Amino acid sequence: MVMSILLPYDSGQERLVPLPPDVAVHHYDSFLHIERQSRQLQRDLQTLLDAQSTGLAAGLSRPTGDDTTSNGSLTPTPTPTQLGSNPRNTITIPVRQPLQKKIGLRGARRGILKAMHALLSLKEEERRLIDSELKNRRLAVKEVETFVNKQSGLENAIAEIQTNDGSLRAENLIREARTLETDIRDLESKLLQMKVRHRHVLNEVSQIQNSVDAQLSSYKASLALVQTDVNNYLRSPPIRPLVPPTATPPPFYALNPDRRTLEMAKEQWIMEQNELRSKRRKADLEIEALKEGGGVWQKVVSNISSFEKLLQREMRSLQQGSQFRESRDEESNIAKRRTVLDELDDTTSQLETSLQLAEQKSWEFAHLLHWRGT
Repeated sequence: MVMSILLPYDSGQERLVPLPPDVAVHHYDSFLHIERQSRQLQRDLQTLLDAQSTGLAAGLSRPTGDDTTSNGSLTPTPTPTQLGSNPRNTITIPVRQPLQKKIGLRGARRGILKAMHALLSLKEEERRLIDSELKNRRLAVKEVETFVNKQSGLENAIAEIQTNDGSLRAENLIREARTLETDIRDLESKLLQMKVRHRHVLNEVSQIQNSVDAQLSSYKASLALVQTDVNNYLRSPPIRPLVPPTATPPPFYALNPDRRTLEMAKEQWIMEQNELRSKRRKADLEIEALKEGGGVWQKVVSNISSFEKLLQREMRSLQQGSQFRESRDEESNIAKRRTVLDELDDTTSQLETSLQLAEQKSWEFAHLLHWRGT
């Protein structure tokens, strides 16, 4: 009855499945894949921002209609200027090295927004993976605590059995039996009663001793089973370390399995829980920045586009007016120029406000926005 209370093997508690010994202890493929995708998206975002800066510089000297060479894709596409009309001037393109497709201003802006959405999805996937790993480590810590409780309960029960009143009583009865043997020789008149008492005492001693031996044997067998489970658990832990395959494994995993302890396992996984919580907080901050930054970016693009249209319209008007030196509406031209300057001041002020917001939020992509270039 006591064993069933101390050893709830069939409690239905969710447990982690131990990993086979031939499975590698490193499990960093998912995080490595997400990290590589994140770096690729950041490189694409940098390329698109560079293309935007180039498009902005070129857009001030030509009509809006020239900005249609790309839709934001990074797939290279040769242009007529690069290929040339004379076969002798044709550029030789090596196999598997096509010319890079020119990205227009609008295409770059659309591509930036797409890259931000893709990075947002990637970070949300990273957060889901972190949550799964956190859950596994919580279960592992609970299993370790269960093993510790079982060990402690069994050891305490064994110690209690070895020092309880039953053992002391058995020793006292043995001494009493020896005394009675002496009394039997001295008291022949009471021989019958003494023999009955003697047999009774010996039988009781035997029963108590057998009971003690049976309990000790049962608990020792249970402790041996638990110790076997602990050894198998520590030899093949269900949790892989949070390090790349090429990195040095943590001390718990690098240690000889025979020297590992439950306390080491618990300490290792509690430490990994703290690391995962830190990564999750960082992912939450990046997701929040991407969500809020997308709206700020769309507003900035809208303001710049409005100013570009006004600037191109006024520049065409000024170019047409410069062909006729005898213009009679000089005051109108001055007013138009003042309107352009006022609109430029408003746009610059809005861009500076957005930049300050990005710096206050510590958004990592804020330094990529070339405000002065715009």
